[in-house]
Amino acid sequence: VTRKLTEALSRGEYALAVVNFANGDIIGHLPDRKANIKCAEAIDKHLGITLEAAKEAGYVTIITADHGLLECFVKPNGKPSLSHTTNPVPFIIVPSTEERSSYQVREKGILGDVAPTILEIMGIPQPPEMTGRSMLVRPPETNTERVLLIILDGWGLGPEDETNPIFLADTPVMDRLWRAYPHAALEASGEAVGLKPGMKGNSEAGHMNIGAGRIVLQDEVRMDQAIKDGSFYTNEAFLKAINDAKSRGGALHLLGLLSKKSSHGTMDYPLAILEIAKREDLNDVYVHFITDGRSTDPGSAPALLREFEEKANEIGLGEIVTGVGRGYALDRDRNYQKRTKVAYDALVFGEGYHVAAFSSDD
Repeated sequence: VTRKLTEALSRGEYALAVVNFANGDIIGHLPDRKANIKCAEAIDKHLGITLEAAKEAGYVTIITADHGLLECFVKPNGKPSLSHTTNPVPFIIVPSTEERSSYQVREKGILGDVAPTILEIMGIPQPPEMTGRSMLVRPPETNTERVLLIILDGWGLGPEDETNPIFLADTPVMDRLWRAYPHAALEASGEAVGLKPGMKGNSEAGHMNIGAGRIVLQDEVRMDQAIKDGSFYTNEAFLKAINDAKSRGGALHLLGLLSKKSSHGTMDYPLAILEIAKREDLNDVYVHFITDGRSTDPGSAPALLREFEEKANEIGLGEIVTGVGRGYALDRDRNYQKRTKVAYDALVFGEGYHVAAFSSDD
């Protein structure tokens, strides 16, 4: 990525170049402290190479992140922290020449403020749909034609102690940039990026807010609003699926995430659909769960299964028939035969480990 980017920068092909260094959001999910530290050092090294090329090509560089992760390896209970965080992320402006170092920025902001800052630096009017605020305290004396945005995926601002792999790593480039250039902390989680209050940031919300230049309400917030205002229960797509199954004398199958706080869904949604199906007098609804050991604590599935069953029993509808781990059903490594196929065969052919249903008293 660094080689391709620096080659493009040297040719001056783009007025605005955007690059995402994804390593932090990959290695940061591994329970290996040394790997996390090495990851931070590798990112720092390639950041330095990229900055040199950007300066030579006359680019003003903005450095930020989409969410936190790599900065927190240890939970308060001493166990490895493998999920995203609610920590703020860095925001740094590196001028193309030292003469441009007169940039001044606000101390705090949100990810939705990144795009307005880029537009102001380039002298481009901000559209009314972009409701974020530029991080600049005052307009630049002169505008620049070239800006490079570097997104350090998963690089948050954490405590300066042994729980933080970034702090433990040798990161001379980021250390120097933080000391020498205008910088700030950006909120990258919860309501600041259109998520529920207190919810950890994620890549989708982070990148969406960065690009949109405003707070973009995420799907889970919109769905929660729909449940509260009742529009969820009159959704035409849900009603059509339920009534189609009913007219054929068939069953409705629901596939959902067994979680309370994942960016990919919560078990509240299948429960709400069970309520619709009950109201529409559908007799058979089968639930297929993807367990979530990333956004929720590993080992939490049994308690969540019991909670779901209790609520489904209150509704009077719904039977859990399949459970498969997120690492299989949502595999990102294209390991189709060893992971994705396991989930597929379970859902389509009912293949897997067969267990007796448990009651809430188990």
